[in-house]
Amino acid sequence: MNDGEKRSPVDKVVEVLGLNPGSTAEQLADRCGLGGSTVRKALVRLESEGRASRTAGGRAEGRKLPDSWTLVAAEEGRPPGEMKKKDRLPKGRLAELVLAHLRSVGGQPQSPAAVGKAIGHSAGAISNALRKMAESGEVKEVSSKPKRYRIGA
Repeated sequence: MNDGEKRSPVDKVVEVLGLNPGSTAEQLADRCGLGGSTVRKALVRLESEGRASRTAGGRAEGRKLPDSWTLVAAEEGRPPGEMKKKDRLPKGRLAELVLAHLRSVGGQPQSPAAVGKAIGHSAGAISNALRKMAESGEVKEVSSKPKRYRIGA
């Protein structure tokens, strides 16, 4: 990386992730010289824009393993990590993005508007996704007025 230029954390993460696919947020933070929280926010943003994908780390010996990240493959001559603004999310992808955001805030209750702002989607779409996820038990509604949700049952 050329540190002489002023670049956004997202740009730094894209560059380092392009060179190190399958990295965890912690590894990216070390390689980028950024804080863990900054990198996690950048990754959630990249994921919400469809520019990065997360692979769940799973569990080993009762412990949660960290998720790994990869840039989305280039399409139509664009470099990896760059996507058209009008691309639609595949079915179920919005729910994945919402869950990723709720995980990233460490169990803090979030409103649909706050989640939407964080991941770049409308509060209405987020509200619908959260309602469905609450019905299935993926998230829990912790307040009805104002609506607030958190990860887990």
